[in-house]
Amino acid sequence: MPADHNFPTDRTTLTRLLFPAGVPILWSPTLVFYDEAGRIDRGHQLAHLAFMTPHVKGYLVPGSTGDAWEMDDAEALAALEVTIPFAVQHGLDLLVGVLRPTTGAMHALIDKVLNDLCRRLDEQPVALPIDEGAVPAPLSAASLSLSTLTPNHRRVLEAIDHLPDEEREVFGLVRVQGLAHAEAAEVMGVSTKTVQRRLNRALVLLWKELEHLHPT
Repeated sequence: MPADHNFPTDRTTLTRLLFPAGVPILWSPTLVFYDEAGRIDRGHQLAHLAFMTPHVKGYLVPGSTGDAWEMDDAEALAALEVTIPFAVQHGLDLLVGVLRPTTGAMHALIDKVLNDLCRRLDEQPVALPIDEGAVPAPLSAASLSLSTLTPNHRRVLEAIDHLPDEEREVFGLVRVQGLAHAEAAEVMGVSTKTVQRRLNRALVLLWKELEHLHPT
């Protein structure tokens, strides 16, 4: 935007000028800003999100109006590149917009977004704050004797059995058989980071499933 735009630079004054009767309840402000060259302005976008966050706890990016129609896929991913880490840091809900003129274009963007999210998980795995003491420790053959299982033991085993296939497999290799992450990765034919990610998901699922067993 040109520097000489003749608009007030004070937010309160500008808001009164644009919305003399007050900001409409369903007002949908832009969340993406551009520099003089037409590139996404990361600094302005972050500043705007920071201003909005005390009042707004969920965002749609790209949006469903305005420049979202004109964004190409690379620009949509660039906008998400700014927004996703901010949303994670501040505990916000983020809905990814895939507004496109055709179904094929929409599906193509969905694929690119999913690939980008998978890349993020592989390159920057999130360390989840899980209490390891509340998750089942590696099990020995003796501890699995049916005659000695308590009701709580049975609930733990049932919860493990109900894990999704990938999470159950990695949990069995690492937490039951006691394999190192690198060894489990070799057995499964995946990267160590994938093992870590799947194990984290398994632990989170077990934590939720067995929440009633947690000590208070």
